[in-house]
Amino acid sequence: MAHRYRFNDKLSVRYAIYLEPQKENVGFAGFQGNDIIFGKRDISTVENSFTIKYNFNKKMGLKTDIRHYWSKVNYRDPAENFFKLLQNGTLEHTTDFSENVNQNYNAFNVDAVFTWEFAPGSFVNLVWKNANSNFDRTTYQDYFKNLGNTLDQAHGNSLSFRVLYFLDYLQLKNH
Repeated sequence: MAHRYRFNDKLSVRYAIYLEPQKENVGFAGFQGNDIIFGKRDISTVENSFTIKYNFNKKMGLKTDIRHYWSKVNYRDPAENFFKLLQNGTLEHTTDFSENVNQNYNAFNVDAVFTWEFAPGSFVNLVWKNANSNFDRTTYQDYFKNLGNTLDQAHGNSLSFRVLYFLDYLQLKNH
């Protein structure tokens, strides 16, 4: 689900949220000795993104994307929902597996891009990227507590500068 609003010729914003719940999904849980263990699990994925675009004029603009991705995997009760993969490819119920294999993964990104077309087909781009991610086994937190924990992690920043200049071969050939 996405919403876009254009305030005027210069400023627009977009917000999107994607939800993907999966109940009783069966997937790989881990190893127990030489045995491969599968388990029934509930998977919940939420992705929020917010985009702001501002055009200073026809040739110069700034675009900022902010995105939070959260995926959590909760394995169900170990006494009933773990299975050993057999040689013939079938699953056999097991009660021996009791590890915490729940998963909580977050990614938070901010991308800001300044673009200037200084000549026809020629651009200057200045890009700042900020990213961090977090993985743990804590799946009981609500969305905002989880987001706060993610924002508390170390961030990686990068800044890049690019000049792309268009050369017209036919004009150069005539000179």
